Amino acid sequence: MTFTPTMKMSTYLVAFVIGPFEETDALDVDGVPLRVVYPIGKGALAASALEAGAFALRFFSKYFDIPYPGDKLDMVAVPDFAAGAMENLGLVTYRENALLVDPSTASLTEIQRVAEVVHHEIAHMWFGDLVTMAWWEGIWLNEAFATFMQLLCTNAMHPEWKIWVDQAIFRDMALHVDGLASTRPIEYEVVSPYDTQGMFDVLTYEKGGSVLRMLEQYLGEEMFRSGISRYLKKHSYANTVTTDLWDALEAVSGQPVRDLMNTWILQGGHPLVTFADGHLSQQPFVFGDPNAKGAIGDTWLVPIMTRSLHGGAATRHLLASEPIAISDELPVVVNAGGSGAFRSRYGADELAALAPHISELEELERSTLVADSWAALFAGQISWNDFLQVARALGNHDEPTAWTFVAQALDLVSRSLDDAQLPILAAQTRELMGPQFARLGWDRRDDDSELTHQMRGVLVGTLGTIGQDADIQRESARRFSDNTMDGDLVNAILRVVAAMNRPGDYEEFLERYRHAKNPQDAVRYQLALGGFSDVAVALDAAEKCFSELRIQDAPLVLGALTRNSVSGPAVWRYLTSRWDDATQRFSTSHHSRLAGGVSLFVKDPAFAEEVITFHEAHPVSGGYPASVPQQIERLRIGLTFAQRIRDQF
Repeated sequence: MTFTPTMKMSTYLVAFVIGPFEETDALDVDGVPLRVVYPIGKGALAASALEAGAFALRFFSKYFDIPYPGDKLDMVAVPDFAAGAMENLGLVTYRENALLVDPSTASLTEIQRVAEVVHHEIAHMWFGDLVTMAWWEGIWLNEAFATFMQLLCTNAMHPEWKIWVDQAIFRDMALHVDGLASTRPIEYEVVSPYDTQGMFDVLTYEKGGSVLRMLEQYLGEEMFRSGISRYLKKHSYANTVTTDLWDALEAVSGQPVRDLMNTWILQGGHPLVTFADGHLSQQPFVFGDPNAKGAIGDTWLVPIMTRSLHGGAATRHLLASEPIAISDELPVVVNAGGSGAFRSRYGADELAALAPHISELEELERSTLVADSWAALFAGQISWNDFLQVARALGNHDEPTAWTFVAQALDLVSRSLDDAQLPILAAQTRELMGPQFARLGWDRRDDDSELTHQMRGVLVGTLGTIGQDADIQRESARRFSDNTMDGDLVNAILRVVAAMNRPGDYEEFLERYRHAKNPQDAVRYQLALGGFSDVAVALDAAEKCFSELRIQDAPLVLGALTRNSVSGPAVWRYLTSRWDDATQRFSTSHHSRLAGGVSLFVKDPAFAEEVITFHEAHPVSGGYPASVPQQIERLRIGLTFAQRIRDQF
């Protein structure tokens, strides 16, 4: 057998795939043959990925002003695959649920995932494959840039998805880690394979991508694109370091990109930007003790956009250590456009001026305001009633991202309260979300956007569990029994049904998992097992993670099981009794996921100390090794949060 000589490339990008597969007919994309390769019999699930791949090849060729560097592109769905996907040049490998989907039964989130992962991997064909970082400390830029580009491409393909608004959830996920003393710089020295493990986490992908989006919006979209194209053309088929990219962007923009970005990637943490007394100022955002901030830095060069609601264009600022005076008439939006990778806070006068106008903000600005309020609540900077005021200001906006942040806050508060206090929270949940659900109802209407139905899922899942809404529970049970669940509601309904702990439902979940018609169905029923609070049921599910579930899936299911506020502690004790079995059975890249629920054990301080003692004595060596210390720190902060919240009810 002989092979055509390849282009000059890094050896880690070489792959061979052998197995019982079928493939689609090759689609000619401007001269590039594109195929989806899949396990036998699953061809009906390949069309969405093929469409997303064709769009990405054309989009990136035009955006970078460089043709696709390979001569063909195959995208392969691998049945057992530890990673989400891998950007092998011309032969990209994926988990099945990241490539194969049935749009007629999938949720919008599941359809988006396929498009985004395909776009992420194809972006790597240029940024990572055509130009490769010289050493592993630069791998963050490969992944952060592909994360940013996947969103840019997906937004171009589906503007109706409002993907930049949805991205606020992942920005917030990263900042919740980045506000811990145990955070890390985005870029750090790599001297061993162990050091590389910590690179593949939310700080690389989500924080890194958010920082690049902030830079793009500050420089201007066309200026940024021009700098990226310049960088790729100059360094094609070669290796680079991070500063090569900053220098290219600096050359076209005239802005101090290297100095600016060094403050974001070479130190951990992010700033809290305060607008008070007519001035912008900054300080490190810290969830815990500000005098013990660990890896969190001191000062950043912060690109900020502000906007007066009286009209006019947004104003660009570069905030350093000294405050900046803002002359715009109140109310003024800090983080105008919502693309800043920082937290924002308003002084009393500035907040009083803004509060009546929250409905006038852009959707991403509003979502970011709710996210920052949720972070401020967890940090003890505002009260529960303060947060509720922000949540109530969302009004009748069909914005699933903003309401997701509200649901996240309600969830942690519910885990924190004494049992006698939970009815108060349930009533507050129904007061917040009940009118929104009454307005929308259960079923899709002709004039609904896809995001409206996605919002129904947020409401159903929260009202039926934390809100203890009996009507939601009854209808969820009926739709589950009839198996008449819309794709955007199915995960919420499964969550509600599992929480009801009815006899026979667990066995039905398992049967539907075993006979899943597509990868999304399998994942739904696996992860929904974490909703059962019956300890015997949860322990049976935990045992199946060692005997029945795929090795690629079991660590995620164990993480979901430990997150249950009632049965989670029992599952955690079972898991730790088999810790050696678990760490031998599952890929080292998944070891940190076994501790997925650790940070949520905030109700029982004695049990929390048991958890902390165990994990400090059993550090993980694979996956994201810093994530367990981060979860332990978040648990300690959560214990303080829980006591503070209980005192407010």
